[in-house]
Amino acid sequence: MTAPQVIATIFFLISVGSATALALMAAASAALDAAAMTCDRLRPDGRRDRMGRVRDAACRLRRAALDRAAIP
Repeated sequence: MTAPQVIATIFFLISVGSATALALMAAASAALDAAAMTCDRLRPDGRRDRMGRVRDAACRLRRAALDRAAIP
């Protein structure tokens, strides 16, 4: 490969890596938003439903992710 091809390949790989990182961050943000909506949703009658375990797990996941992000 010639020098311009090597340089172009390096720039291409950096661009692909940046796009992949951006997509992963967007997916993580969407997952945290969905978990936040799940945690904030309350049943009107206050009873526990079958989805309670899933909701509790989503809330624990959200809290763990936010705690991990807060570490300096």
